[in-house]
Amino acid sequence: MNVREKIGAELRALRLSRGFTTRELAEVVGMDHSHIVRIESGKYNVRIDTVDALAAALDAEITLKKK
Repeated sequence: MNVREKIGAELRALRLSRGFTTRELAEVVGMDHSHIVRIESGKYNVRIDTVDALAAALDAEITLKKK
């Protein structure tokens, strides 16, 4: 699994655990829901600013893991 796929999987898990649909989350952060879908699928290089906005909307922290 590459880094895009890992970020997408984590985003999806957080979104679902918070009870958001992709459309609801997109509305909160001010983006199109198809953008959320592409991020979650791991097919999009997401900007760190976007990750930060999504984390804030989901009341989550961004953490970095050491290998």
